[in-house]
Amino acid sequence: MEDVISYQTYTKFPLLYEKTLSEDSEARIRILRFSIVEVKERYTFAEHRHTGPEVMFAVRGSYDCTLNGREISVPQGSGIFIQGGDVHSDHCGADRRFAALVFRLEDPIGNVCSDFFRPGIPGEKRLFCFERMPALREIFDLALRTRSGGDAFLRQTAASLASALIWTLLSQQRDQLSDAIVDALNEHYLRSRIRELFLAHLDRSLSVQEAADALGMSRRTLEYKFRALFGQSPSRVFTGWKIRQALRMLQTGMSSKSVAGELGFANQFHFSRVFKEYTGKNASDFCAKR
Repeated sequence: MEDVISYQTYTKFPLLYEKTLSEDSEARIRILRFSIVEVKERYTFAEHRHTGPEVMFAVRGSYDCTLNGREISVPQGSGIFIQGGDVHSDHCGADRRFAALVFRLEDPIGNVCSDFFRPGIPGEKRLFCFERMPALREIFDLALRTRSGGDAFLRQTAASLASALIWTLLSQQRDQLSDAIVDALNEHYLRSRIRELFLAHLDRSLSVQEAADALGMSRRTLEYKFRALFGQSPSRVFTGWKIRQALRMLQTGMSSKSVAGELGFANQFHFSRVFKEYTGKNASDFCAKR
């Protein structure tokens, strides 16, 4: 897990921790390896326990393996999802070609997500046929073509396509995903929607009822979710988020008066009072030196 950097000035307001509700507010896929394996002669890869998730795509011929003690043959044009903790071995025939995509799914503060599938889901239920999914096949083909590119732009494109491939697969298999993964993804999605809502109202006020209506829930549900996610009421979270934006603006050289106007405060004095309430310091203390 990455270190979580906090602004010690703001310890009394939990939203002001780095990566809590920022540009990294969504779960992230990190692509660790996306490789093509050409099998010329029959081979066996010894049994091993996976430390993280991997998706195998049978591109030419079947991909044959043992997963948690069960023999599985993945037909050409299909794939299988392997998760951390699975016991796995390969025993492929000759003249086969398959793609191996190794990744890591992280929550907004860098925690690695695991246990993708509900307990008791057998390996056969994790099979999917990408040949019969036009959108999935298109992304897969683009990612394969781009991964062999020789510059940073193409490599980044390939990584983005591979991430889209994983998200599409998770969406296709959502009925078999564990409750923990589904709850985490729903939480990350809500955080992202909250951020978008805050951005849209950056220069004006936002009532709790307006926020509830925009997010499609009752006021009581909204207040409950904010308490669960952030430990604060919606209005206090929104104000605290504005104060964080104000800090960045002040450090670029903007005056308190300009910041107050940009962020929808009644006037400079109102902004300065709220800023000190949340940070314990005067706004002028953070102004960039000229």
